Amino acid sequence: MKSCHARSSTLRIFLTVCVSAVFSCSAPKQTTISLQTFNYDYKTGAPTKPGSANILVDLVRPNYASTFAYGRTELFSNFRTHIGRDMEELLIDKGFRVKGPYDSFDDMVFDDRKDADIAIDVEIVPQFTARDGSWHSYTNKFSLQAPVTYYYYEGTVSLIGKINLIGYEPLSKEKIWVKSVPIPAITNINITTANKKFTSTTVGNEFYNDPNVYNALGSALNEQYKEIFKKIDVLLDAREFEILKPQIKELKAKKGY
Repeated sequence: MKSCHARSSTLRIFLTVCVSAVFSCSAPKQTTISLQTFNYDYKTGAPTKPGSANILVDLVRPNYASTFAYGRTELFSNFRTHIGRDMEELLIDKGFRVKGPYDSFDDMVFDDRKDADIAIDVEIVPQFTARDGSWHSYTNKFSLQAPVTYYYYEGTVSLIGKINLIGYEPLSKEKIWVKSVPIPAITNINITTANKKFTSTTVGNEFYNDPNVYNALGSALNEQYKEIFKKIDVLLDAREFEILKPQIKELKAKKGY
């Protein structure tokens, strides 16, 4: 009896090892990775006396283009917040007086529109494109319920896009100044998702919040942040806004103020 019991125990152990081995081959290892903290920052190299530009700006907080659906994810929300802060700081350092920032153009009260020379809206238009890679799948055949198919992504993506600066005469909301700053292209960003149990291949919030995706794209944005703002710094030239003042005055006059 003892011999039979021993053989039975040995058989169970052998089967357990076999099952574990098969499962480990079919299921990629799930890794635990922390999200990095990205503190984007820019300082102009040539600050001027506060208010020296004699231009009053109504500043609207940056927003993502309507074509970009993931602006509310932590990564992109953080990027947007830093752009808004540095945009306000840059305007002040270049001698502009700033009111706001406002959540939207419609949040400006009448007096703010009437008094300001220009309202500036910032639109962020990022684009991430898959360059070389694909989703991989495997099936958990040893689930207590029906077999489940999981997915993970492995490959490279590219970051391109632009940031649009749009200036309006505040009362009429007529465009009087438009600039576009390209986001310098970064290609071959290597990504293998830390999550090996996506239930679909849809690229959505869950994908962008994956630690490996979050950290790789955050690093790419951080790498280009200062270059983006150097270009914005050059475009925010008080002399150009001074030239616009006659047009601004004419538009305000048409509104009866």
